[in-house]
Amino acid sequence: MRRTSLLASVSACALAAALLPAPAAGQKLPKISTRMYAGGSATLTVTGSFRVDQDVALNKVASFSDGDYTWLQFGASGSDSANVLVTIGDGIGIGPGLGKNTAIAEGDHCKGTLEVSASAVSGTYTCTGVTSYNTSTRKMGTIDLKIRFTAKTADKVGLL
Repeated sequence: MRRTSLLASVSACALAAALLPAPAAGQKLPKISTRMYAGGSATLTVTGSFRVDQDVALNKVASFSDGDYTWLQFGASGSDSANVLVTIGDGIGIGPGLGKNTAIAEGDHCKGTLEVSASAVSGTYTCTGVTSYNTSTRKMGTIDLKIRFTAKTADKVGLL
């Protein structure tokens, strides 16, 4: 059963990567080597169509880098609890969620920095005017978000 859960997570991450745009003008993202992650968290603040102000733990099973793209899942995607998927490749995509309330922030909507080392991937981004569906009003709206995240690289022993 765990294999099915992992495959579903990987499939969801691959779909998010397909939606990833080119980076905003002048923004060059550092390359992230192939790796798994052992821990970390994201501090997520969302205002607008829905609201989140919470620290969310890294979902280690659903987070990895394949050398071209990186998927960092904080919390459980689609759950009633706050969650966010950060996708890094040719650009950055940030997908906050709270139950059925979701959005995908990318490109010119987001400004920030990404730092990559052998031991972690971390970033701080602010995204404004992001289109979102408001389940309360059943209408489209917008959100603004701020995120600060760190994902700690698993040591090689932890991968075996």
